[in-house]
Amino acid sequence: MITKTLDELHLEIVQWAEERDLLDYDNRKSQALKVAEEAGELCGGVVKGKREDVYDAIGDVFVTIVILCEQYDYNFNGIVENVTDIIKKRSGKTIGGAFIKD
Repeated sequence: MITKTLDELHLEIVQWAEERDLLDYDNRKSQALKVAEEAGELCGGVVKGKREDVYDAIGDVFVTIVILCEQYDYNFNGIVENVTDIIKKRSGKTIGGAFIKD
């Protein structure tokens, strides 16, 4: 059951990251590597068919991306809104389960 809005979750993630001194712009390279690490765990869970690992990794990827956005002073919701506007206009086709742009 969903009980919190995306904005509320975003604020909690930022507060958590602030408490751990993760928001400094100088930490962006380490944070980008953390995003990649978590994405790798996500892929590993998918390949191994471990649904619980996939579930956990999706959350970890989300958190690490929110922190990276904060380090760059990007508006996460704005990014998601922008990309949503872009992808809904894309044409292409699905091949082997992946959407391929024209």
